[in-house]
Amino acid sequence: VRRTFNNDMLLAFISSSCIAALVYVLTSCSVFLSFFGIASIGLSCLVALFLYHVVFGIQYLGILNGVAAFVIVGIGVDDVFVFINTYRQATHLEDPQLRMIHTVQTAGKATFFTSLTTAAAYAANVFSQIPAVHDFGLFMSLIVSCCWLAVLVTMPAALG
Repeated sequence: VRRTFNNDMLLAFISSSCIAALVYVLTSCSVFLSFFGIASIGLSCLVALFLYHVVFGIQYLGILNGVAAFVIVGIGVDDVFVFINTYRQATHLEDPQLRMIHTVQTAGKATFFTSLTTAAAYAANVFSQIPAVHDFGLFMSLIVSCCWLAVLVTMPAALG
């Protein structure tokens, strides 16, 4: 089981690298935006792990939680793209401050609701009597919420 888990984490790393390359291309070859986009996703993983272990006191990280690495990359990159595209489409606003306010309001609201519904769907698993499903639901709801917060904080700063 450990070997399979490690192989899956290797696959997650490879897929994340491919997605990082895709982010680089879709950000018009901006290393800066690509770095902060991927870093915000990585930061969300660390914060979610902290909350999971320290705040909720769950020391065991189950095999099912390994799925989080695959899922959060997709959700996080989607949020990053929404912020970047919203900022780029707001060229009608010449004042940088107004453009950023528009970006945070528009992209922040859109990504908030998608992340909220996703986190709520995972959080529904917290009511399961099966410990692995309970822990997976808690961890996924934490990581999705943390990802939204990390993207909300880092991407406007990187775009500015």
